[in-house]
Amino acid sequence: MKKRATTSRLRPTITGTGLVALDVVCNAQSQCVPAFFAGGTCGNVLTILSYLGWRAMPISRLSHGFPAERLARFPPQTKATHAY
Repeated sequence: MKKRATTSRLRPTITGTGLVALDVVCNAQSQCVPAFFAGGTCGNVLTILSYLGWRAMPISRLSHGFPAERLARFPPQTKATHAY
């Protein structure tokens, strides 16, 4: 008889719609190297949930340019996906 997968082994999945933005964090020093993070209300919630083990997928429309390209590179770090 085959064992059933327990719910504790399954990763919960969430999709989110809303504001997804690129946060650029820099201190007041002129030699600052900026750090980039997924931001916006939806982006922040999905990033936190992916850090906690959820499979997080944003549903959003990104324009062309540096911010959109940078956001598209976040999935390897955050374990979020932008496949859809």
